[in-house]
Amino acid sequence: VASGIAVSLLQAELRQLLEKTDPSEPHPKTGEMAGVSILREYVLRANTSVYQAAQSQPQYAGMGTTLVVTLFCDNRVIVAHIGDSRLYRLRGDVLEQVTRDHSLLQEQMDSGMITTEEARVSEHKNLVTGNTFDQRISATDFIEEARLDTKEFQVLYRDDSGTHVMDTQTYDQYILSDEA
Repeated sequence: VASGIAVSLLQAELRQLLEKTDPSEPHPKTGEMAGVSILREYVLRANTSVYQAAQSQPQYAGMGTTLVVTLFCDNRVIVAHIGDSRLYRLRGDVLEQVTRDHSLLQEQMDSGMITTEEARVSEHKNLVTGNTFDQRISATDFIEEARLDTKEFQVLYRDDSGTHVMDTQTYDQYILSDEA
């Protein structure tokens, strides 16, 4: 339900806005690239919609979702992400994770408590931290910009199996499946 609310809002409103706004131009109020301001504003709106639905309807109490959204403009990619949905970059034969998870597993790997191999079998696979959709979302924690190479591909990925680790084998299975 939460992901449906977020995706519906983002698709409808971003499509309309981007038809009349150049995301590569400077934003009139902030001076930053308009695409950055646009994604920030609309992800916060989606967050508000999810939060309000969770507060106003008992059956949705405590619901949340993860998110990864990209906006491509002017040889750049602007990424908004929350939770453990990810963006990967494929350059040649090298697959690399672009976003950093907001999860207990990521925190444990960052601190050296566990390795990637241990993360694959961890009991804490689905514990998302910090920037999940709730009233505490920070407007600065989830926007990233990167230059694009003309020979790279961006892969948006959400692993519903709970492993939250993508490698070349997982990538090959995903791309060759009906989910891609």
